[in-house]
Amino acid sequence: MGKRDTEYKKIEEIVKDSILKSSINAIAIANLEGKITYVNDSFIKMWGYDDEKEIIGESTVKLWYTKEKAEQIIEILRDKKGWIGELVALKKDGSTFYVEVSANMVKDENGNSVCMVTSFIDITERKKIEEEKDKLLKAVEVSKEAINIASADGKIIYTNSAMNELFGYKKGELIGKFASILNVGSTPGLAMIKIMNTIKKQGFWEGEIHNKRKDRSEFVSYGAINAVKDNKGNILSYISTMHDITERKEVEKIKSELIRNVSHTLKTPVSAAEMAFDMLQRATERKDSQTIKKAERMLFNNLRTIRKDIDNILNVYFISEEKIKGTKYVSLKKIIDRIIKYTAYSADQKKIKLIVDIPKSANRVWGNEKDIETLLGNIMDNAVKFTERGKITLTSRVKDKWIEIKVKDTGVGVIEKDSNKLFEKFYKRRLSFSGVGLGLSICKEIVKKHNGTIKIMSKGEGKGTIVIVKLPKGGDKKA
Repeated sequence: MGKRDTEYKKIEEIVKDSILKSSINAIAIANLEGKITYVNDSFIKMWGYDDEKEIIGESTVKLWYTKEKAEQIIEILRDKKGWIGELVALKKDGSTFYVEVSANMVKDENGNSVCMVTSFIDITERKKIEEEKDKLLKAVEVSKEAINIASADGKIIYTNSAMNELFGYKKGELIGKFASILNVGSTPGLAMIKIMNTIKKQGFWEGEIHNKRKDRSEFVSYGAINAVKDNKGNILSYISTMHDITERKEVEKIKSELIRNVSHTLKTPVSAAEMAFDMLQRATERKDSQTIKKAERMLFNNLRTIRKDIDNILNVYFISEEKIKGTKYVSLKKIIDRIIKYTAYSADQKKIKLIVDIPKSANRVWGNEKDIETLLGNIMDNAVKFTERGKITLTSRVKDKWIEIKVKDTGVGVIEKDSNKLFEKFYKRRLSFSGVGLGLSICKEIVKKHNGTIKIMSKGEGKGTIVIVKLPKGGDKKA
């Protein structure tokens, strides 16, 4: 051995005994055949060996959970200067753990490979944290609750799929934008400032928020915002969860209006029915047949009014846009005859003439008989209710594949500002008007179910009303 080789050997021993041996990283040196020639104390501890004799001379393949991956890395090192990556290591007892690997091929002054030096860092805990983080992010991503994370200055840094869907944005579109972009108002930032001030004081905020989507449509959500703080209490970010409560708000509105309208509306026919019953009892005692007949008609009429209002209340919840059931060829004449029987008394009291014109060619429609009777019954009831004198005409005509049913009255008419509200649930021009304000909204739903149309026309107040309904025409079978 030459003097120079001897000096190199001494330097190698010094490096091994001082620098490598005391390193907190696990260090291993292997020859070109992949046999381990040196390991430091950290390596022995990390892999769970008793001393270096147990591993010196063994193949580096023994260190890894995947043999193929280890052999592949050795080949890479022979061709290149180094390799950095993560691997699953195999301890002496057979248990596995994650390590970050930094491997380099050492070459001599002539460029010839001499050995492989590899440094290892145990990243098992870090991998567990990353895995838990991934699980959490996946759970957040698939959550039905809309979730977003904003930085301390209010800029959005994360949104899950439900959040993007709720607000109508594509993935990533909201990133970097201020959260106030989601709020409604000429100065939406003020609403967010108030929320942030509450969070700074209490650490969280929850309540209703008036939001807007990308397409500018508005909705109400119930949200909860929590602040994420560091050890010193400084806010690092905000986590927000929310869900659309527009439908719930609408139900609450309907419930409130229903209670108000029902309590007011049913008082009149119930009182009238009580009065008619009292009249009937007195007339019966006197054996006054004329008054008995009148009282019976009054009682029948008011009970029918109560029944109609109750049916409308129930129908508003049960009539939907789902496919109709029980469809068949329906005779308009039979339905109208039943409706006229019920409305004749009220019309007679007002001296209103009822005219029906249903030719044989326009008698059949295709649909659900009960629904169609509810539809035309509500239209005729409204015509009688809002007509004090004159006449009500009901006609039907064939219009291509449709049967057009037209109900024309000489009543109070419709003022222009009310024309867009007529089909709204619980809408009544005056609270004093009888009924619960559901008739026309139910008519619209029934027509929609039957793929038909309905429209209301009027030349103005006091000039009567025309209601035009189109329903699918029936076939040639008898109805």
